[in-house]
Amino acid sequence: MYRKRIPRHQLRAPTEEDEIDDEPVGAAAREEATLERRVLMYFPPPLSCHYAGTVDGYNGDKLGGYFYHVSYDDGDEQDHTWREVQLGIQWYETGGYINAPHDEPLPTGPISSAGGAVWALTEETELRPRMPGLTDHYESTDGAGGQFQGETNYGQIGRGAVGPSQVRRHGIIDVANHGKNVCDPEGGQFQARLNESVASNHEVLPGTRNCVLYMAQYHPTPADGELKKPTTWSPDTKVYAYYSSQVLNHKKKQHFKPYQHSKRYHARHGMCTNASRAESVGPLVLSEAFCGCAKCLECKFSECLVQQHVGVARTVEVHRKKGEKSAVTQALALPLFVKGVEKDFTWAVAAAEEELAAEGRYWLARILDQPYQNPQEFMYCGERFEKDYYIAKIHWLRCIRRGVVRSYKEEKAVSYLSMNAIIRTDGPVVLTKPPRTRRGELDLSSEEQTRIFNAA
Repeated sequence: MYRKRIPRHQLRAPTEEDEIDDEPVGAAAREEATLERRVLMYFPPPLSCHYAGTVDGYNGDKLGGYFYHVSYDDGDEQDHTWREVQLGIQWYETGGYINAPHDEPLPTGPISSAGGAVWALTEETELRPRMPGLTDHYESTDGAGGQFQGETNYGQIGRGAVGPSQVRRHGIIDVANHGKNVCDPEGGQFQARLNESVASNHEVLPGTRNCVLYMAQYHPTPADGELKKPTTWSPDTKVYAYYSSQVLNHKKKQHFKPYQHSKRYHARHGMCTNASRAESVGPLVLSEAFCGCAKCLECKFSECLVQQHVGVARTVEVHRKKGEKSAVTQALALPLFVKGVEKDFTWAVAAAEEELAAEGRYWLARILDQPYQNPQEFMYCGERFEKDYYIAKIHWLRCIRRGVVRSYKEEKAVSYLSMNAIIRTDGPVVLTKPPRTRRGELDLSSEEQTRIFNAA
């Protein structure tokens, strides 16, 4: 949970979901719980605003209830119920903040930022490669002690070349006490923006989902004007991403056996392209320091031109700890899932956010041919299908009646579907034929609807 600011001039009205303590028994207990308490009270339309004041009296039984007298800072005064006073106390004490869950829907559509730019946020269920041509990923960090024994990190480096992205990973740890580094300006910019967000009352707890929204709205670009220098280390774009607590808690941390003398070696390279060997032992090529000579940039570390400075490269193995199983990501599980999708069966498909109003959270599609891996990128009816994605020819089923039982009719137009959009239920969707009076229709029972919702 985090605290979310209610807009200053648009504080929300009380709702049935707001919880308060039970009203005390006896006049003395009621006075003790309310007198001299500061409140922020809501006034309904046409005012639709909030005013601050102080509870300075208890009026006892009035119109069948107990009422409390509030004197407002603008000189007005009024009686309020226990519930109204308690909500007023809560709002005043939290400074106009309410509790809100992390996993709220993201804002949709183009949104104007403070600088006049337009931005939008998307809800990603699976991260897709933004640079499909990327072959090597270099990650440079400082020399914090824990990073030399970052077992999850070097375990992933050893398996990067055969992972979902097929990218060789290189982890570089700078020398301890290195002083300033090329990444420091970027980190300093972000820290300064976080301090600004708190000082301007936009956030209470930086690091929450609200932080991502704030940074995307008020700082959509890395730098402005003269601050942006044409150098290797000046980025052109920034991506602000937020992982919900559900995603972080669901992802199980993997553990690997450490190798000896890890603090001596500051460069780790994952070069193994043999899937079984990488998965079983996770070999790493180690160097005492990162080298940028022509041979090392070609990943020919044994032919390094300056071995007298960076040392001789060696290979170690990063085994999984006993009992640890390899993580099966959605991307890795997709090929296995596709094998179980057969033609002439119907599956539920996750609806895009902008299409939720049409039929709800899912659509139905009948598979016409066996799914396959797309050999070449192509466009079909305005939609692009990328190379190597699993796709299939389908007929959409149009929902013609919603309720406890949903009714569908199959469209005759042929479409293509990315298999990643299918909701992975335990088997295809089961449809039943209704009475003859409804020819051409198919019914989806409430039980099947529940099964789809639980898997979505």
